[in-house]
Formats: sequence, structure tokens, C-alpha cells
Amino acid sequence: MTKVHGIFIGIDRFQSPSINWLSCAKRDAVALHSLFSDNIDGDFQLIHDENATRDNIESKIKLLSNCSEKDIVIFSFSGHGTTNHKLVTYDTKINDIESSTISLDTLAEWFNNIPAKQLICIIDCCFSGGMGAKALEVNNSRQLRSGEELIKQFSGSGRIILTASKASEPAWENGKLGHGLLTYHLLEALQGAEEVRKDNKIGIYRLLEYVTSSVKNSAGQLGAVQNPMLLGQIIEEINFPIFKPGKLYNDAFPERSISLANSDIDSLLELGFPLGILNSWKLKIPSLNQIQIDAINEYGILKNNHLVVSAPTSSGKTMIGELAAIYGVTQRKRAVFLLPLKALVNDKLKHFNETYASFDIKTIKATGESTTDDIMPLMKGQYDVCLMTYENSQQLS
Repeated sequence: MTKVHGIFIGIDRFQSPSINWLSCAKRDAVALHSLFSDNIDGDFQLIHDENATRDNIESKIKLLSNCSEKDIVIFSFSGHGTTNHKLVTYDTKINDIESSTISLDTLAEWFNNIPAKQLICIIDCCFSGGMGAKALEVNNSRQLRSGEELIKQFSGSGRIILTASKASEPAWENGKLGHGLLTYHLLEALQGAEEVRKDNKIGIYRLLEYVTSSVKNSAGQLGAVQNPMLLGQIIEEINFPIFKPGKLYNDAFPERSISLANSDIDSLLELGFPLGILNSWKLKIPSLNQIQIDAINEYGILKNNHLVVSAPTSSGKTMIGELAAIYGVTQRKRAVFLLPLKALVNDKLKHFNETYASFDIKTIKATGESTTDDIMPLMKGQYDVCLMTYENSQQLS
């Protein structure tokens, strides 16, 4: 009997302070893991952030050496690649890239020991640097083989590899979509995009062709170039059911189901806010007022909509800002507050640290004061909330 095995890896944050944070890699892995687990009875492993060490990834892959030839294996990685064609793990060390990353050669060797005759490898990262790209630039010796050559070693009979872009191109995250472009369109296809469905099933070739063309088109709409690579061949057609979000997916992404806020702060739990943060808010405000409820239900501040709030003093405008910011942080996005005075920045920093630090929300400030500001976390994206003065935001823009 055929069994489906899956390893879904997503890494946004890293042990090394020298590695830029990402926003969507963990969400990529959680979404794929949830959809597969909700729809297929298989063996699915989710590995993200601090659990995604090199050793742990290696051990999970090597366990697949016990699977059957009849089985199907799906491997998905979302995170940073390096400009010398390696996958960056949580514990990658900048001064020891060779032994603390996973080279494509090594990954291919691990896959060669998996007896399953059908293996699909999805890599949503890139090996080309650039601001905002999912790549870690490193200074290292020249590669003897090109990125395309390294990637091709995964392909062959029964082996398919889908990469987010060509080895010489960047791959992009889209904060509005909440995913890397490749994973977003893969999720779209699995849930039954019209071009993919046939007889209430999803064929693997139709799926991969759809994802490849959709990523290219989406990148073009952003003014970018991103051409996924699809290599290899499957021995026989693989058909999946049309995936439907179930308990795991809805628990992970409650904002994607229809739910409304009301005056009870606990109503925000259904929208994806952590219970601990709601309890913290309840110590300071008894309930949500109408302007805050309208901002959520009518104007979509939790759905990436823009909103300008004009209301009297003490009407709850600041809480609307915190609702939008903290919700974004729970989605692995970042928030910036602009304030007119340094004193207000310092006051707000104290408030955010007292309220949110215990929930692993990192707040920094950037006011231009060289004696108190550390600009590096801002430049590397290693923060959740940044508090800035108007003046300093203009200087940095």
C-alpha cells in the first residue's frame, strides 16, 4: 500500500545575529504541513525555526531510508539559500558556512538513500543575493559547478525538483500574501485551482505547470523576474484529492475563515490573536469600543487594508494601531510606529516591552541617538516592532 511521507521545513529566524530574518518561511511550512495532514493519511513532519537545525533536518531525512519503494516522499524547504548554493539552517554559522549549512550535494546524497521511487523536492529559497531576496550572501571560494548543475542532480526518473527560481535569480516573499510566491501558488493549486482540477483530482504535472507559470506572472506584476525551475520526471502520474482546509489549517490560519470581532476582547481569539496577549489587554481595557470593532470588521485592518483614523483624544486610536501591529506580528510581519518626539518613543518602548516582551515580541527603537540606538537589528529585519521618530524615518528612507 502506498504511503505519503512529507518533511516541511520553514526558517524565518536564526541563531546567528548576522543572518537577516524572513517573514513567511515558517508560514509556508505550516500551511503545507497542515493542508497535507488535513487531507491525506500519511506521515508528515513539520520543522521550523529553532527546531530546524542541521542535525535535526539530517536525522528526519535519514529516517526515510526505512520507507517502502511504493511510497511517495515530499520534501519542502522554505528559507534562505546562500549565494554558494547551500540551504541555511537555524544554527548556520557565518564563520563556518561549509559545515553548518546543507549543500545541494549533501541533500542529493541523503535523497539517494531513500528507497521510495517517487520523490518531490520543493525548494522555496534562492541562491542569488539582493535586497529582500531569500538568499544569504557569503564570501566563499568559487563554485566549480553552476547552480543549475547542482540542482539537476536531484532530477531523474521518479525524482522531481521544483525550485522557486533559476539559480541566478532571486526568489521573493510577498508579505501581503503571507507566503513566498512559490508556496502561495502551490497552496492555491492544491486547493483546486481551476486549471489544475480534473475529475475532482489534482494531477502532479498539472499542479507543477500551474505553479511555475503563476509564479512567473506574479513576479512580473511586482516588477520582478522569477522563473521557477522544474526538472525530472515521475514514473507514473500522482493524483491528490482537492485539498480542503481542515482543523489544523484553520487553527494555524484562523484569519482565513470568516469571523467577526465584538466588544468582548476574547472574540479576537477566533481571529488569531494569542490568548496570553488578550489576557494582557484585558488588564488594561475592559472591552473593545465601537471604533475599534469597526476598524476590524468594516475597514479590514487585519486584512492588509489601509486606514486613516481621525477621532477625538482618548477614543481608542492607539489601540487600533496596536491591534494592527500585534496582529501583523503574529503573522510574522513587522510593524513600525512613527512618533513625533524621542520622549514618546522611549515611553512607548517601555509600554511595549512591559506588555509584549514575555510573548517573544521584540521591540526596538530608532531615534538617531547613537548612544542608545542599535541600528543593526533594524537593517537586518531582526525585530517585530520598531518605534521611530518622524525625523529619523525620513533620514533612513
